[in-house]
Amino acid sequence: MRRVSPENSEHSILNVTTARANLPQLLKGNKTVFIGRRYRPSAVLVPIEQYEALLCKIDSLENGPDDTDEPPVDDVEFDLGV
Repeated sequence: MRRVSPENSEHSILNVTTARANLPQLLKGNKTVFIGRRYRPSAVLVPIEQYEALLCKIDSLENGPDDTDEPPVDDVEFDLGV
């Protein structure tokens, strides 16, 4: 699984003040946004569709394999679109 962070993406970290001032625009967008203090990430704003997909994937991994044709856990990579 790939670790998602600002270091391995084209996105930068918004400081809290900038994120707060632009929250309506950030919520309308469909991008993952890193929010931090002093250039260190402390939160991530993720579009709801991607969040729900992550929850479903976590649930399926916790409950073990089922009768679907899902790839093995070793082949799964979460993509947050960054």
